[in-house]
Amino acid sequence: MKKRIFTLFLALTLLYSMVSCGKKAKDEPKDESAFLSPSLNDSQIEKEENSTAGSKEDTNSSDSKEDNMTPDDQNTTYDPDSWVNPGSLTSPYAIVNAAAKASPSVVAITTETVSYNGFYGNYVSEGAGSGVIYTSDGYIITNNHVIEGADTVRVTLINGDTYDATIIGADIVTDIAVLKIEASGLEAANPAQEELLVGQPVIAIGNPMGSLSGTVTSGIVSALSRTISVEGIAMELLQFDAAVSPGNSGGGLFDINGNLVAVVNAKSSGDGVEGISFAIPAARALEITEQFIKQGYISDRPGTGIETKCIDANNYESFRDSELWNYAVIGSRVYTGLYITDTQNTVYADTQNTFLFGDRITQIGVTEITNESDITAALSRYQIGDSVTVKIARLTEVSTPYGNSYTYRSYDINIVLIEYRPAISGGTIL
Repeated sequence: MKKRIFTLFLALTLLYSMVSCGKKAKDEPKDESAFLSPSLNDSQIEKEENSTAGSKEDTNSSDSKEDNMTPDDQNTTYDPDSWVNPGSLTSPYAIVNAAAKASPSVVAITTETVSYNGFYGNYVSEGAGSGVIYTSDGYIITNNHVIEGADTVRVTLINGDTYDATIIGADIVTDIAVLKIEASGLEAANPAQEELLVGQPVIAIGNPMGSLSGTVTSGIVSALSRTISVEGIAMELLQFDAAVSPGNSGGGLFDINGNLVAVVNAKSSGDGVEGISFAIPAARALEITEQFIKQGYISDRPGTGIETKCIDANNYESFRDSELWNYAVIGSRVYTGLYITDTQNTVYADTQNTFLFGDRITQIGVTEITNESDITAALSRYQIGDSVTVKIARLTEVSTPYGNSYTYRSYDINIVLIEYRPAISGGTIL
């Protein structure tokens, strides 16, 4: 009997313990993360969490948003101006759309230059580049080095139509040139309005190799401002890594929305160098273009007021019938360089020495001069109103025991730099 009573008491005790434990477990919150089934995959877990969040939102939406924020989210204040909206970057057709929008504004440029060779006589050399349509009535932006020295310039649109182009202005310092074709209804490039960011996607469109017009390549902005020396002239350029080749010069660099951000003009080359290309920021290119269209020259640029003509190994035969021939050719030797043809706009710092027709410029300041690019590089160190010494070589007749002969003598002439003005009589104003 005692055994039965003890057994019954033990059973009741166990039953009470089970009921108490069940009630306690029901009242305490579950740690769901500790009990996720190992058979659940990530999508199932996400669906379960979303379902839970949805039920909370139905009860109290404000509490739901607060519950879904991580501690990092709650402690961070976001600045909307410092973040890029990724919407246009995530589309698989972003580049396709940008190219479709921008391509009609890019043209192919071909040039012809007549040169002289003692063996072949006159011959024509061809060049190629790219350009960007600036206005619907035919103004086009390209690089100065694309059309420099060209006797003929032609522009081909994306539809294959070809036009003869007139050079409105060209600038060695910024490497910008402006062309004009007689056309209307053209699709002009749309300049970007938003500030560029390092790492931002860009596409380059141009005429690589002079035969692949309309080629599109893509990359990113590598740096916003690089000081690069191009032919001795320091330029502030945009760096990017989209593939470009000879012939891309003068073409457009566009953002992912198809808006113009820069004009392509240079590429670093050499062993082991890849993906380092440069372009003139659109704001600078457009500023220069506007000045060329409105007034034909660039304001606030120092100049000498000297007008010159360049005689070199390729063109000297074309001067045979000109007065300069007698200054540049002595016997069988040709002295190449920049020969002065006019100085009516020159301001002298003193009148001890002045320029004469046929003087050859050999140095400005400390810079030796052999061509127009050298002078541009030399003057970039000065401001309007600065005094500078110009060294010239002057052909002089001298007496010798064997009769009279000619030789060059050096003279230093001091001038005051004035605002640059373009040529007025067929030469080149420096």
